[in-house]
Amino acid sequence: MNWLDGIIGFISPEWGARREAWRQSLTEMRNYDAGNYDRGNANWRVLNQSAEFTDRYSRDNVRARARDLERNSDMMNSVIGAYKRNVIGGGYALQAKTGSDKTNEIIQTAWKKWCKDL
Repeated sequence: MNWLDGIIGFISPEWGARREAWRQSLTEMRNYDAGNYDRGNANWRVLNQSAEFTDRYSRDNVRARARDLERNSDMMNSVIGAYKRNVIGGGYALQAKTGSDKTNEIIQTAWKKWCKDL
């Protein structure tokens, strides 16, 4: 609180309280909630490292649990079923449309050749 806030609070405590409330609300708007260590984030410890580094210790457990859920959980099977129903058949079929049939055919032939497995 600066000297002006002190004077305003001395003359009119209501105005001083309103001024301080506005100042605190501005401070709240400038911060990210995820950056605080209040009760919601008190036990949330993070590392700013690559996913490969942080996930390597629990990756096998997560994979095994996911596979177990796929085999034994009706809820997981409903999720997987929804994915299977909504997947596009064989993928996207790209087609060149340049306005010239000859150019389109050259591009598509080159594309098929480029996509072919070695």
